Amino acid sequence: MDHHCPWIGNCVGIGNHKFFFQMLMYGSLFLLYHSVITFYLFHLRINEATRFYRPFDQLLITATALLALVFGLVLPVLCCVGISTAKKNLTYIETLNPELEKSNPFDRGSFGENLADLLGRPAVCWLCPTSPSRQ
Repeated sequence: MDHHCPWIGNCVGIGNHKFFFQMLMYGSLFLLYHSVITFYLFHLRINEATRFYRPFDQLLITATALLALVFGLVLPVLCCVGISTAKKNLTYIETLNPELEKSNPFDRGSFGENLADLLGRPAVCWLCPTSPSRQ
C-alpha cells in the first residue's frame, strides 16, 4: 500500500520501496562513519596541541557533531522499523492494519525471500540503486 513519507516528500510504494529502504540503510551507515570521524577529531582536539585547529574548525566540528546526533537518533530507528517491516514483506502503513498482521498475503515464508521480493533478484543487485526485477 502506498503512503506519503514526509522524510522524502514523496509516496513510498512498490515502485520505490527498495530505494527508500536503501536510503535508510546507507544513511545509517554514513552516520556511523561520520560518528567515528567526528569522535576522532574531538579526540585529536582534546589530546593534542590546538595549533592545528583554527577556531572556525572547532565550530564546524561541533556543528556537524550536533547534526549527526539529531539524525543519528532518528534514522537508525527508522532503519530498524524498515528492517522489521521488510521481514514481513509489508510497508509501514500496512503494519498498522491488524488484519494483515494475522494473515499476511505478501509473506513469502522466510526473511530472505521477503527481502528478495522487496529488493529484487539476483541478490547481488540488492546494494545497487537499480529497479528491482520481480519474478
